[in-house]
Amino acid sequence: AREILGNLESQTVLDFGCGTGRSSRLLHRWGAQQVIGLDPNPNMIAVAQALPHEDIEYRLLKEENLPKVDKAFSAFVLMEVESKEKLQQIHRAIAQTIPVGGEYIAITNNAQALPYDSEQISIRPALNFEWRCGDIVIATIKGEKPFEFRDHHWTLENYKNVLEASGFQLREARTPTPRKKQETSPYLVLKAVRY
Repeated sequence: AREILGNLESQTVLDFGCGTGRSSRLLHRWGAQQVIGLDPNPNMIAVAQALPHEDIEYRLLKEENLPKVDKAFSAFVLMEVESKEKLQQIHRAIAQTIPVGGEYIAITNNAQALPYDSEQISIRPALNFEWRCGDIVIATIKGEKPFEFRDHHWTLENYKNVLEASGFQLREARTPTPRKKQETSPYLVLKAVRY
């Protein structure tokens, strides 16, 4: 993601779906002059605000408080969205924040990696999974205290169509190099430009 984000110096970057602010802090470390983190969950915003940083602002996501920024970013948000309509709504909101020609970078799931299993995470289709848009997948974060959560199945073609319907042109899609040669990366990095 760092490479595809490019130079962030002197830029204000939106972190859409910032959660507790981890990616916002990373964007700042990578050179962003200012980061504005938006999230719909007030509990996540409260945690992020408890770790104050003078160049990072956290806001509860509301239509009336969408900022104007140079570039937008989202990490692991899109796969949580259950419908194409909601994906389009999110991307229309992101499009309002950046200028024409502005870049939007998203890290999301790679549908071609299903099912996926590594030492850190497993992702598998849920019961009644039929490879349809929005079908449920189950992700398990492994470790000392493993936990499971639900995500949704979206293909690269789904993302491309949603982006185009929301005022973006997909310029690049790549999968990070997996740790082991035989693995397919479970992640997909998208780079789109607002038109």
